[in-house]
Amino acid sequence: MSKLVPKVGKAPARVRDLWSLGVLPVLAAGALAGLLGIYWDIAWHIDIGRDTFFTPPHNFLYASMATVLVMSLYGLWRDRRETYQLTSSRSATPPLRSSRHSPSPASPA
Repeated sequence: MSKLVPKVGKAPARVRDLWSLGVLPVLAAGALAGLLGIYWDIAWHIDIGRDTFFTPPHNFLYASMATVLVMSLYGLWRDRRETYQLTSSRSATPPLRSSRHSPSPASPA
């Protein structure tokens, strides 16, 4: 019963998932910008032909790829940091096999 009733005076712990941190919205915006950049680049090549490395559509693509890369690394770093804090009191190595899925030694093969 005590688990169901929150303690008076303590605020509930705020969940800091990737959506509330802003990682997923920025990743989605970066991916959408990349798709728009690809569309713009194809249209640019149809109209102008071969171009150089630093054209506006290419710069747009580079910026969207950099955004997705940086936010992915930040999300991985943030998730790893949170996971380490939650599991630091447990064993560092997980068991290799689960006893539920491995056959028992007495069972016929």
